[in-house]
Amino acid sequence: MGSSNMRIYLRDKGVVIDEPTMLARQKKRRWIGLSAPGVKSLQPMAYGDKAKEMLNREPKSVEVISPVKNGVILDIEAAE
Repeated sequence: MGSSNMRIYLRDKGVVIDEPTMLARQKKRRWIGLSAPGVKSLQPMAYGDKAKEMLNREPKSVEVISPVKNGVILDIEAAE
């Protein structure tokens, strides 16, 4: 898993996946206080090439992120 692309290589088949390390998901709501609902994990809407196509075109309720920048994992939940 790299900063710009994710590559998966299989010994007998070679490179089977070579896509951008990007993810589109619902935006996290930032709740503060005792009335905050429990945090649930957000499922990705799109990843790879499809998420990159959505970049700067997504609605306000969707965010397109790159969980890895400069070789450092910024969002562990998204990287999983």
